[in-house]
Amino acid sequence: MPNTRSAVATLVRASDASAAREVARLLEALGCTWVPLGGKEGNFGLVNIGSDPGLAFVERITNAIDGVLERAARDVAPERLAAIDSPREASRDLFGIPDGRLASLDDPAIEALASRVTVTISDGTAPGRPTLEVSDRGAGISSDRMRTSILDLAGSNKLDKPYLAGAYGQGGSTTFGFTARGSIVASSADGREGAATYVRFSALDPRKNKNGRYEYLVDANGDVPTFDAALVQFERGTLVRHFDFELPRYTGALATTDGLLGLAGAALFDPVLPITLVDRRKRRHEPRTVVFAGAARTLGRAAAGVVLYQSLALPFGARGRGGLVNVRYWLLAADDAAQSLRPDERHVVYVTNFGQTHDMWPRAFAVDDLRMPFIKNALVVQVELDGLTAGTKRELLSTTRDRLKRGDAFSTLHAAVRDALADERALVEVNSERRRALLDKQRAADHEKLQRRFAELIETFRPGQAPVGARSGHAGAAELSRDVGSSAVNAPALPTLEHPTFLRFAETEAVELPSGRAIRLAVESDAPDGYISRYPESRLIVAPDPPQSVAFVRATDFRGGRARVVVRAAGEIGAAGTITARLTMADGSVVAAVRAFVIVDPPPELPTAAGGKVGVLVPKVFPVTRPHWPDHGFDETSVAAVSESVDDFTIAVNVDNLHLSRLIESVSYRQVRPSIPTFSNSTSYENSIASRKRSSPRSQQLSASMRRRYSISMRRVPAG
Repeated sequence: MPNTRSAVATLVRASDASAAREVARLLEALGCTWVPLGGKEGNFGLVNIGSDPGLAFVERITNAIDGVLERAARDVAPERLAAIDSPREASRDLFGIPDGRLASLDDPAIEALASRVTVTISDGTAPGRPTLEVSDRGAGISSDRMRTSILDLAGSNKLDKPYLAGAYGQGGSTTFGFTARGSIVASSADGREGAATYVRFSALDPRKNKNGRYEYLVDANGDVPTFDAALVQFERGTLVRHFDFELPRYTGALATTDGLLGLAGAALFDPVLPITLVDRRKRRHEPRTVVFAGAARTLGRAAAGVVLYQSLALPFGARGRGGLVNVRYWLLAADDAAQSLRPDERHVVYVTNFGQTHDMWPRAFAVDDLRMPFIKNALVVQVELDGLTAGTKRELLSTTRDRLKRGDAFSTLHAAVRDALADERALVEVNSERRRALLDKQRAADHEKLQRRFAELIETFRPGQAPVGARSGHAGAAELSRDVGSSAVNAPALPTLEHPTFLRFAETEAVELPSGRAIRLAVESDAPDGYISRYPESRLIVAPDPPQSVAFVRATDFRGGRARVVVRAAGEIGAAGTITARLTMADGSVVAAVRAFVIVDPPPELPTAAGGKVGVLVPKVFPVTRPHWPDHGFDETSVAAVSESVDDFTIAVNVDNLHLSRLIESVSYRQVRPSIPTFSNSTSYENSIASRKRSSPRSQQLSASMRRRYSISMRRVPAG
């Protein structure tokens, strides 16, 4: 029907207002009608399975990247395609991206690849409800396949294609649940014939269907309407345009953490292909176009803002049968400029599968789990699940990609990542350095007064058998009895080559492994820095003989010709054997080092304080004035913050708290116990005296309820 095809062609390029007119025309004059999305009347629950609109929208971007991979895959021989096992390998073999990592490409190459996927934000009815569009120059979808692919729900068309990323996701259908005014879906498999439809939510009759349903437009024959792609210059590929998409965050300037760049950085931490972001909103933002290649590439190329980088390999599950988890972390400089490198200010850990984020762990992970509160705003961690077995991934990955399944596999993963990072001495040292730098900003005299008073209180109210600030340890840094060859780790860098030729243990004598404890072993090589991260095929593992006597815990990447492996004695005391460190290189060849071991008694427990009394860890207490609020995340209502580090326990007290300041300014008093410091400095005291002289007798009165509220014993001081 020429009229229908013409109307559909107009619909493809329609804005919000014109789309509604074209849909009405198709319905009223050309015999089109509505059918349930996915062929399911009760599709409300399937569409609304997601809870985060931003992550739901990223599914559309993932589908677009898959479309580009699919198009390239159709141009290669079947036997070559059968050898590609992952999207990372597909980007390497189909697009020539070294190791499938965008960090290895220069900017011109990135820009050329990014033109294949474009994400556009335009004005909607409100700033938090923009029009969002994803278009790709990928394989496209023929009209007869639209119903069973992009318009399907919980389909399985990617399960037999390991080179695509979409097999683990619910699909882009979750975006319809956040689109208030409908969506246009269009595609062409050849650039000549296209198919397009309109997807909307219909409330239906609440007496018959309490949830309503999602539905899409079909022609009089029940097929997805077609159009002449050349008529509207629609290239081969797919387009999805959501009108009034509910996006309360990420609607700021394009290139900020509150814009689309922030959403992409958090949800596509290390994508296999780059994308282009475009801002077409009327309010002026600069820049209007940004090429995005992943937060990992940005961090990897920001030498000035990153003070520490390391990669850790963690065997997953019993004896590593679940595969390998690769943990990469970056520690940012303390200056404000480095903060722009953070993908999301709320999170520290990004768990990814082939670059797409499947879970994010908040800053509390650095504070509560690692006990490194002073680097919580500077630590960025990527936990890569690429190397896990298919069975392990099924235990971890959820179809909505917004968080991992909280089962046994997650507990194992969380504990392994926590222990590995807590064992990184470099992180512990930087945490201590930044704590000291923060304390140096405060007045030493006030700090000493507060700390002395807290020591008195702790002696008065002794907290039982555990020292203040202590808590039950976890398997990790606390159980590491010692370093073997630690002096070699801190030695000058060794000469390196492009590919290693040898591997050796830094320790030359037989290794004593304390029973039940983990220790670090230093290995040396001529491998260049970051060799294991650079080549996905490369691995550093430890194999014991006898096999059950020693467990391989984790290994770091090479820095300065050295790496660390962590092993745990699992056999009986007195058991002996050998441990072999094996480094698999990029070409599959292996270099190895062997060292004898014997399992010995564990070291004795640390003695208690003199006289058998439980030691008291006195917290470091320091006042925080208004100029230093940003350092602690304080505002005028904040009272205090407790920071427990692996080697320290500190309490920051907000002495410019709104209520405390109001109390000081409106009421003249002196404290019954002068040993408790009242003011952070002499200036605060002089200001309070001046305020008292200006205040009226009425303002000097303090009600009993206020006393109870603040638990402060006071007595009046005559005015003047």
